[in-house]
Amino acid sequence: MTQAPARNPARQVVPQRTIPQRANRRAFIVTATYYLLAAIAVRLTGPRYWGFLPDLLTRLQTRKPTNKARNFARRMSAVLGSGVDERALLALHRRSEAANHQRVIFVTASRRRRGWDPDVVLIGGERIEQARSRGNGVILWADPFFHASILGKRALAEAGYRTWQLTSTGHGILDSPLANRVINPRMIEVERRYLAGRIVFDRHTTMKATRAMLKVLAEGGLISLTNNAYMGAILATPFGQGMVLHLAQTPLRLAALQGVPLLPVQTIERERFLRYEVTVGPDLSLALPPGSADPIGALAAIYAGYLLGLARAEPGQFGGWAMMRAIDQEGG
Repeated sequence: MTQAPARNPARQVVPQRTIPQRANRRAFIVTATYYLLAAIAVRLTGPRYWGFLPDLLTRLQTRKPTNKARNFARRMSAVLGSGVDERALLALHRRSEAANHQRVIFVTASRRRRGWDPDVVLIGGERIEQARSRGNGVILWADPFFHASILGKRALAEAGYRTWQLTSTGHGILDSPLANRVINPRMIEVERRYLAGRIVFDRHTTMKATRAMLKVLAEGGLISLTNNAYMGAILATPFGQGMVLHLAQTPLRLAALQGVPLLPVQTIERERFLRYEVTVGPDLSLALPPGSADPIGALAAIYAGYLLGLARAEPGQFGGWAMMRAIDQEGG
């Protein structure tokens, strides 16, 4: 694994795009059609049959080699090592794409009249209680696994932890103006069931959102946010051989400089559409060694080390591959 310089284990990066590239009309048509078919499927069949649709869509999208698949393979090789052959990497890429497409099934299943009642278990809830006992609010940082958006929130809410979700505009199944009006509100409606509220921001209102988040924390509340790096200042920290991982800077800054409890939360599927485990990790703010010359960078490196083991254990459900870049692309 490539090591960062001793005094600067992570460095700030300004992303070239502050929001994901807008999806085109064709992507909206495909997504809307898939959503409609998923809504029909979950009403007519049971959970054991729901995997047919995401698997079919994945096969259609991966029938020819693409740059996305090649980039995925390079990034996965950097994390898993050179012992994984090309066929295995292709299979993992397909598993990853199918896992991403399952989000639509989660939304439609949650909205059907009969509901959807998978076994969702929260592990490590006592860590939230320990962090709250320090008298401050807590940030719950969802690790980049595909099933966190709904099932992670559901597990926390059912255990009595309703959070304020920090979320960007365009949040949902697809980032496009049409999707924001037609499809994404359905996902947001499902997520709202498990939240105390939402703090919505765009690239022009990041400071306003940060102030709202600090207000919730000052009142002893819980903030949840997904570990991605689409907006605002980010950090690049070593992750795998010859790669760096982009991380949002704000939660790391609050934990490193102000001691705000920062707890990673991992959501893993154990049995498809039937059984899930949501695990609260250790408080990262307590892991920082005293006297660090670069506390934010050091904390980023600590978190990356924690996340690396999770990615190796569940590469098909890890959604952080898109957050990785080759070091030479960073000018490092």
